[in-house]
Amino acid sequence: MSDSTAPADPHLGRILSPGSAALLVVDVQNDFCHQDGLFGKLGLDMSGVQNAARRIDALLPAARRAGVPIIFVMMEHDPHTNSAAWVNRYPVARADACVAGTWGAEPYLVKPGKGEPVVVKHRYSPFVGSNIEYLLRARDTKSLLVTGVASNICVEAVLRDGFIRDYDVVLVEDCAGAYSERAHQSTVENTRAFLGRVVQAEALQEHWAKV
Repeated sequence: MSDSTAPADPHLGRILSPGSAALLVVDVQNDFCHQDGLFGKLGLDMSGVQNAARRIDALLPAARRAGVPIIFVMMEHDPHTNSAAWVNRYPVARADACVAGTWGAEPYLVKPGKGEPVVVKHRYSPFVGSNIEYLLRARDTKSLLVTGVASNICVEAVLRDGFIRDYDVVLVEDCAGAYSERAHQSTVENTRAFLGRVVQAEALQEHWAKV
């Protein structure tokens, strides 16, 4: 769960507990992860995000067995929510990913189970303009275990916005991915230094098996 030479974290058990935590699956969608999706067609290296999706898929059954609430967070773009600043965020115009109602917006590999909520967002962070805080408060959630893509964009936005709202935030390192290892590691370093904890999926499963 951590470097054996580091001091034990007295809070980590509570933070990872099924009674405190929710597992968030962020933006694991075709346009972001599938080779035939928009980012794949742009020529980005898809290996990091695809590996993360496979590891999330392996982690979800353990979370369900342990009774950890799972919330899927999905990006959708449409003309009703696209501001000028959002449309022009890139210096060169390009097609938008995850347009509402298209294949690109559908889940990639991992899908919600029965009764698991799906939060639709229109910006990098679901804490802007979605119902996620209602879902978290209703479950008395204290900590967020964050997985998904891309590590340095939407995953980090969730970590930062969750932290400033006084949630304990945890990056599940091997269940997050970006389009370069450097970009992924920047989020790992930011999280560990300034935001919260970084753990591996195996450590999570070991912890849940004991509680």
